Amino acid sequence: MTTQKKPQMNFSTNTLACHVKVVLGYAMMFLLCLAILSRADARIDSNKTIAISNVTVIDVKLGRALPDQTVILSGNRIKSLGSSSKVKAPSGAIMIHGKGLFLMPGLFDSHVHLNNPERETKMLVANGIVFIRDMGGDTEERIAERKQAREGKFLGLEMICVGTILDGDPPYHSWSKKCATPEEGRAAVREMKAAGVDQIKVYSLLKPEVHRAICAEAKKQRIKVVGHVPDSMTLEQAISAGQQGVEHLSRFNSLLSSFLPSFQAISGDFDGGIWTQYPTVDKIKLRERLRTLAKAGAAQCPTLVLHAGQARILDEGTKSLWGLYALPDDRMGWDQIPPQYAAYGRSLASSFPYLQQTVVELQQSGIPLLIGTDLGNPGILAGFAVHKEMQLWQDAGLRPAEILRAATLTPAQFFGVASRLGTIEQGKTASLLLIRKNPLDDIRNAAQIEAVFARGNYFDKAALNRLLTEAQQDVRARSPDPSQKVTIDIPGQVIAEGNYDLFYEKYGDGRDEFRITRDSSCYRLMVVRRQQGFGRYHVVQTGEWNLDFTPRQVISRPVVLLPTIEKYNLEKNRLNGTATRDTQAINTTSSKFSRDSVIRSPISITDYFLFRRFQMKVGETRRVETFLLGRSDWKPARQSVRLTRYPDESIEVTPGQRLSCQHYQMRSGNNLVVKTETWLNAEGLPVKQTTDEGGAQRSAVLSSTRLVQNKRD
Repeated sequence: MTTQKKPQMNFSTNTLACHVKVVLGYAMMFLLCLAILSRADARIDSNKTIAISNVTVIDVKLGRALPDQTVILSGNRIKSLGSSSKVKAPSGAIMIHGKGLFLMPGLFDSHVHLNNPERETKMLVANGIVFIRDMGGDTEERIAERKQAREGKFLGLEMICVGTILDGDPPYHSWSKKCATPEEGRAAVREMKAAGVDQIKVYSLLKPEVHRAICAEAKKQRIKVVGHVPDSMTLEQAISAGQQGVEHLSRFNSLLSSFLPSFQAISGDFDGGIWTQYPTVDKIKLRERLRTLAKAGAAQCPTLVLHAGQARILDEGTKSLWGLYALPDDRMGWDQIPPQYAAYGRSLASSFPYLQQTVVELQQSGIPLLIGTDLGNPGILAGFAVHKEMQLWQDAGLRPAEILRAATLTPAQFFGVASRLGTIEQGKTASLLLIRKNPLDDIRNAAQIEAVFARGNYFDKAALNRLLTEAQQDVRARSPDPSQKVTIDIPGQVIAEGNYDLFYEKYGDGRDEFRITRDSSCYRLMVVRRQQGFGRYHVVQTGEWNLDFTPRQVISRPVVLLPTIEKYNLEKNRLNGTATRDTQAINTTSSKFSRDSVIRSPISITDYFLFRRFQMKVGETRRVETFLLGRSDWKPARQSVRLTRYPDESIEVTPGQRLSCQHYQMRSGNNLVVKTETWLNAEGLPVKQTTDEGGAQRSAVLSSTRLVQNKRD
């Protein structure tokens, strides 16, 4: 047996004095070319040219490999390419010797929910994903993320988004936009278009007439409608109405049922259990119907990896990555099906081979296919899941060339960016992968990544490994540390202490334990927020306020394996903040802080100092500049809020217990859409606080069992 030598990436330069600009975080430095591009997020100087010589270029359009090519990159563009015998590197170019390597277009993930950009963007880029479509979340938040991507803050990763999902009334998700009538549907499309989303996403509980109105208005507004096929419609009806993209093979069961008129759905099974009858469907007639659907040009994004995750049939290799890149709470739920969904999971597992066969039928019928994962759901790891999805397609029988097109060219066309992405051509964006083996031989070779180009950012193998290491550190920074036991202990005379019971809608959501003390110089607060599940962890927050209730200092420390400690100090009318992890400062901020500004956090008891400070009269309204702490980017959010005191009222804090309270309302967020109502007892403590945002309510109620030592001060 002979051992094949691993292709090496060798760098050289045509000029000894050549330099490359390297960006890491906020630092800027220049390195000699002998040390070229050795750091993560290495941005190529726009004045520099890179030549990749003697590389095999993958032509995804024609499904062929072009050997011995030289590709010239200038900044973030492909300047030229062709046979190495004809295309020569210009003088001063940085050389990458690509002999034995393969150059292919960067990959797309056409269905994600980017809930943790800090970690997930690193994992995506490290796996060669250069473009994502976010398929649902808060519109303002997602558009802000897209802006960051456009500004290059996501390592060169690009994205489009759908924003808030349009659904029926009531919606499946509480945060979706309710559209009960055709008029509301049309208005929602106009609103989303004006907000700047790239596509409109529809969901399962829309009425047919509302769905049709949404599609008609979207056509008028020149924006695509994608998403789930409503439960009240067939797949063919939705596409006929104008839906241009379908996720998860949704309502494909309606097409199957037309071939199985006597089939009786089984309650609790996946799609009613109809997929188990797939082998009996007349495939000739099915293909005729699919070819008819193909004429509409509507794309299908099957997300097989999502179905495999829901059925708990992912392979051990995939599961082994969970320990590195998934939070403990997620890992606990991903490996087992909850008892109430056992029948669903079993039927989905037995149906899965037929879902795979359906993807093959879709491809052969000419229906556009998109590789997508539904990142944000069980079993789905950013970036890694794209390669798993492609492998599942190959296992189903699709050829690697067909799969590559679904991960590059087809989504580029569907998203309107094919003029610069999806293929390797002159003038296009340099978002490319260098890999060690030919992906046209085996789609698993696309995961053999040696380097990534992402819109002017270059990552060699060492840099890619660093991105993954940072992602693992982020997981540790969000993983609870069960060995730490936290008790409340701060100096000074106790003014108040107790517990808040936390709720999401009507469901218990944790507890806050607090103590407020006072001495001759200041007030002190210590609060422990005890929450778990859904990627949460306990947080300890301490703070000091002057005797006039103006803030001095706030420190927040999560009880996790690798804590990021946030510390904010008021110094000379500046709010200075530092986030430190493992003794290293990972973020610093400094904001102008006026005499009338206040600090807030998601923890209700901190508002004690806000209300004590302003002492408002009934009927009074005032604008207050607040700095909201506790954000995932460790940057205080400056907000101008509207605070109003309403007439005092008696409220029921716990069953059978009523209390006379001061009543305040705070409006915050863009257009003041977030409503927070607070009721204070005679000592100024919030006894109840509710926050309504995105169709859902969070609340905190002072526990009657710990309403102790509320001493007047």
